[in-house]
Amino acid sequence: MQRESHFLAIDIGNSHVRLHIGHFDGKKLDLEEVYQFRNQQVFIQGHLLCDLINIYQGIKNGLFQVGNVLKSDISGIGIDSWGVDYVLLDQNDNMLSNTYHHTDHRTDGVFEKIFKIIPKEEIYRLTGIQFINFNTLPQFYADLINRPWILKEAKTMFFIADFFNFLLTGKKYNEFTMASTSQFFNTREMRWEKTILEKLSIPTNILQTIIKPGKVIGSLLPEIKKECNLTDDIPVISVATHDTASAVAALPLEDKNSNVYISLGTWSLLGIELDEPNTSQASLAGNFTNECGAKGEILYHKILPGLWMFNQCVNQWKIKGFWTSYQEADHAAVQEEPWRYFVNPNDKRFISSIDMPSAMKIYQKEKGRTEHQNIAQMIRGIYESLSLNYRYYIEWIERITKNEIKKIYIIGGGSKAQPLCQLTANVTGKEVMVGLPEATVVGNLITQLIAREKIHSWEEAKEIIKYSFQFHLYKPQKLSGCEMAYSEYKDLLT
Repeated sequence: MQRESHFLAIDIGNSHVRLHIGHFDGKKLDLEEVYQFRNQQVFIQGHLLCDLINIYQGIKNGLFQVGNVLKSDISGIGIDSWGVDYVLLDQNDNMLSNTYHHTDHRTDGVFEKIFKIIPKEEIYRLTGIQFINFNTLPQFYADLINRPWILKEAKTMFFIADFFNFLLTGKKYNEFTMASTSQFFNTREMRWEKTILEKLSIPTNILQTIIKPGKVIGSLLPEIKKECNLTDDIPVISVATHDTASAVAALPLEDKNSNVYISLGTWSLLGIELDEPNTSQASLAGNFTNECGAKGEILYHKILPGLWMFNQCVNQWKIKGFWTSYQEADHAAVQEEPWRYFVNPNDKRFISSIDMPSAMKIYQKEKGRTEHQNIAQMIRGIYESLSLNYRYYIEWIERITKNEIKKIYIIGGGSKAQPLCQLTANVTGKEVMVGLPEATVVGNLITQLIAREKIHSWEEAKEIIKYSFQFHLYKPQKLSGCEMAYSEYKDLLT
């Protein structure tokens, strides 16, 4: 048995940042969470901003804690984060502004302006990326419209994980899987598609060299080591920095042709692994996305609402003193009458709403649906909305790929929502395999282990993951009124 090695995964999520140590003995990977802190976006002057300064200080506090736990025995560090958002630096590597959060409303109506210059079909053919307001491309164009000086002054563009890799190492790269989320990366030829930016008069010199997962970026800067009480030269490794790509990398699929994944967190990324992008007319009509995975595969999925609505509701309930616990809320939701409170979670109002309970009530009133009267009804409505949405888009995948989907894998933090997992099995009529609530962390660590040759292949990694972590199977149960609810739900989509 090989000597136990220790790697650090820094997972920057939309609501929390968590630092996990992965302990690997050659056969089994064990996780130890050593630090966690809240990532709270800031609403200021009518816009929602990311608090990157708080995240950076939190990461350094966490590194100090890791140093106390492991002293000098750290074999690598990997950082992942959410996609699409970015940081712009000037010629002296200073931040030019605070970073807008992707759910901010500043990109409303931007695609319509872009399509007057570049046809929608051309963008999709080149990038294969779903058209959604928060992509990096419309964010860039919003900058060009509202603050053109910032793009003129910018010399470097980093995605979120790239930025923190730079702060820790001083090295400048854009990571492969993250770049693929931007909507100006060619997922077929695996390169920047600069022609899109050039046609929009957006500078391309701000783009950095692409680095693939599994490469060493550099070592911790001396000043970081000193501040965090670390002694060794610790390599910072390029993992699949897009959190979804890291999560899917941890997934031990039985058959990629008949299994779909749902990486469930703030968003639901529902999809299937492909060998090459699908940019067909049917795919464009379904508005599916083709992003790059850790192994070079295509993650063909639809970016759908996840627990964002739930989390925004919880924030309001906490402010008003209504919130108790997730366990109590889930238990109460299961007792409520089914199929009365669901909404179309794809409705634009839910993407940027701060007061989610009020937004849901307004929607229900507008659509002639029953308005929820308590927290349990609201949660039941959210879970039903998500499960109905999953069924709808799984059927899309089956039509586009001509594959019969037999099993759904739900991974990520949202996999802990047991009522939602069972509802998904019931509504879709398919088996649901649930596990890896820390899938992103596991994928981050596995990539580091492969980079440092502690694991020698992705097939070996799959067996280690199955040995190290437990999965639970939900079988579909007949649920009265389900088919009628699904018909009503499809009416809401039109």
